[in-house]
Amino acid sequence: MPGVNAVQTYLHGLLDGVPVPSSAGPLQAFIEPPNPLTDTLNPGVYVWDSLGPEKRRAMPRGNVLAGTAGWKEIDHTAHLWVIWFGEDTDPDSDTAFPSVIDTITQTLRSSADPAVITDPETGLISYLIDVGEKINTDYPPVKAVADQRYLRYDAQFSLPILELFQA
Repeated sequence: MPGVNAVQTYLHGLLDGVPVPSSAGPLQAFIEPPNPLTDTLNPGVYVWDSLGPEKRRAMPRGNVLAGTAGWKEIDHTAHLWVIWFGEDTDPDSDTAFPSVIDTITQTLRSSADPAVITDPETGLISYLIDVGEKINTDYPPVKAVADQRYLRYDAQFSLPILELFQA
């Protein structure tokens, strides 16, 4: 059925492996993340959909002929948590992580609209509207970690996404 799984899978596929024009390396997207305290190679993007309200847009409802069911919508709020451990001696340290943030926002802005998606478990089709149209970003200051050769960079993105499907 449409919903969380389809949205998370779409965002994962959109972001995983996207090159970043800096020393940070390509994005590495996860739905079920590994321990972020041990991954120091590439910026990790952890995708999680905080499902929002679902409502009916149009009738009819139920088991009707294919293509004649009414439309439902889900107002998703997806969250992306980004973690990267940069070397403290990196000459690009002032621009490397901001480049990660800029790459993520540009990738989201470039999403198809509507994005036609297929739930990987059920095969049901739905439409994601306005992926990347509104992006809220939180970029706290860098932190030192126990291994003082690295600095930890974090950011969080919050994305409202409308999903439409027939039901």
